[in-house]
Amino acid sequence: MARSRYVKTLLDAVDVDGEWTAGWPAAAKRRVEWLAAVSMLAGVVTFAGGLAVGGQFWFPGQFLVAIGAAITGYGQSQDYAVTPAGITVERGGFRRFYEWSHFDGYTRTDDALVCHRPRRVDVRFALDDLDDPDAVEGILSRYLGRSEVASV
Repeated sequence: MARSRYVKTLLDAVDVDGEWTAGWPAAAKRRVEWLAAVSMLAGVVTFAGGLAVGGQFWFPGQFLVAIGAAITGYGQSQDYAVTPAGITVERGGFRRFYEWSHFDGYTRTDDALVCHRPRRVDVRFALDDLDDPDAVEGILSRYLGRSEVASV
């Protein structure tokens, strides 16, 4: 909640260059959904199996379920606002702010604009979700350099 208030205060103090709503491209979203489903299924089986036989391997099962549930949010549509300070991401009333220094650059693939973050999950915008992908790319290019290497 404090982070959301901080981001709101930050946005009130600066001009917003652009706003849009986008999710991940369909193929990337499908991969994440499969990974989440496999993780949660393995967790439920491990948890139930461990309890049924009285073994200690039920313990990791609860973590697999939690990990699967946590990654289901990746790829869902979110609201984005770009400012000279960075990108604001809002979904379900929660706001996060990423400074431009958190990114290495961006690439445009056949189905997405991808803002690369080192050692973190990239920020993706499905081109199909954007009203004007070229305008969004223009806004991103003001603050990020175009990368030559696309991520999967």
